[in-house]
Amino acid sequence: MQNLASLSCLPLDPVDPELQQRLGIDTPHEVLQTFTQNGLDIEEGDILVVSSVEYPIRAVEEWYWGPDSADTLRLIVEDLKR
Repeated sequence: MQNLASLSCLPLDPVDPELQQRLGIDTPHEVLQTFTQNGLDIEEGDILVVSSVEYPIRAVEEWYWGPDSADTLRLIVEDLKR
């Protein structure tokens, strides 16, 4: 497991219920997504740290913005409200 603290990514946004269901993420916590560059060693179970808040990564998948954009990862994280 890694803590990912020096990573450039887009702001966290809510995940739609269809995506959450497709990925099989069953949790009482809010599920969020962000996008970052591909080629990083990021895996499910790693921790993304944003503004000192830790978000467990529940899924990682390549994301294509267009035909020539295979350089993006979508990170699905869980917001553990405490």
